[in-house]
Amino acid sequence: MANPPTPKKSQIRAALVALLERVRSGNGYWTEMGLNVSTDRKPVQEHRAGEMPRAVVTWMGEKPIEGGCLGGMGRVSCPFVIYVVVGGPRGQIQDLIDRTEQDVKRAVFSDMTLNGTAVLVSYVGSDTDQQLLVSMDAGSQVRAQVAVTFEAQYDMTAAAP
Repeated sequence: MANPPTPKKSQIRAALVALLERVRSGNGYWTEMGLNVSTDRKPVQEHRAGEMPRAVVTWMGEKPIEGGCLGGMGRVSCPFVIYVVVGGPRGQIQDLIDRTEQDVKRAVFSDMTLNGTAVLVSYVGSDTDQQLLVSMDAGSQVRAQVAVTFEAQYDMTAAAP
């Protein structure tokens, strides 16, 4: 008996991780974030300098889209957040945030179907958690976390949930 198909959410998550792992300056991006991509989230204070910038792919749940049923398939909305942790000199932190956020958007939009698993990917918004700015050494270095939110829509069937 063959194994059941991999759930669509798992396929989308794997596609996102693969896209973000391509974020390297040698590939035309601003940062080397591709060296530090995961699906495990930890507090911003626990990130070491050598792990930044770091991207963490997480989910916000999923819900059916009303009127999204076509030929027995149900269209599902699956919002996801890519948390990015950056660190650097206080006077350069906003530039690091901006460049890293741009790298995330560019990577995700480089494959609008996320390796054929989604029918639509859209940008929802981003937010920098200013309360997570913390002093790393005598106030000269700071860390910040940026949440970049997207929505993936996919068609769910009994054969490919």
